Amino acid sequence: MLVEEVTLKGGLERQPDLALYVNGIAVGVIELKRSTLSVGDGIRQLLSKQQPEFNAGFFSTVQFVFAGNNTEGLRYGTIGTPEKMFLQWKEDEADNSRYKLDKYLLKLCEKRRLLELMHDFVLFDGGVKKLPRVHQFFGLKATQEFVKHAFLKDLKEQPSATVGEVFIATKYGTYIPNPKPGEDGDMVRGTFLIGRNGCILWANRGDEPFIENRTLLVELARAERPVTGGK
Repeated sequence: MLVEEVTLKGGLERQPDLALYVNGIAVGVIELKRSTLSVGDGIRQLLSKQQPEFNAGFFSTVQFVFAGNNTEGLRYGTIGTPEKMFLQWKEDEADNSRYKLDKYLLKLCEKRRLLELMHDFVLFDGGVKKLPRVHQFFGLKATQEFVKHAFLKDLKEQPSATVGEVFIATKYGTYIPNPKPGEDGDMVRGTFLIGRNGCILWANRGDEPFIENRTLLVELARAERPVTGGK
């Protein structure tokens, strides 16, 4: 649900242009600017509203903050994102059938995508909440599709679901066979970075969930870095 000019109560009352609610919970705040004003003005308004002396309490459930106008398009971040770290969403750039602001708001706030972003793409890095860049979002989506199809293919080739699961886990190094014949082995957790060609670029396996998000970002940046040849 999208609500106009909600009054935020706190130390000082403020009214963002739009607030986005899901099941009655505020998950997004949008500041809109005229084309003659900078998107930066909207970002600074968003940041000031999050300060304790203003309306910090309202933002406790907010996942996305948006600022935009019809000429610069849309910038997005989450609570606590500094102005210089706000991101720009770009998609279907050849489509000029509507203003950039409208186009990207409709894409980011589409019901299915919004819920997917909240569920799968909001992460904490050293206690700091972060959102994905556009290429990270679509890169992960492509990887999910590849892995899903690869797993389904492997499962179809196995005589049963249980055997198929063990086959896949063994293939990816997350199954430890039991040395005793006839006894079940153990499954361990696996975290993988998979390249566009389907090859595993980096992997972590262990008993505990992998939570070092900074390591993932470093390894992803290293994998995407172009290889240059020397003389």
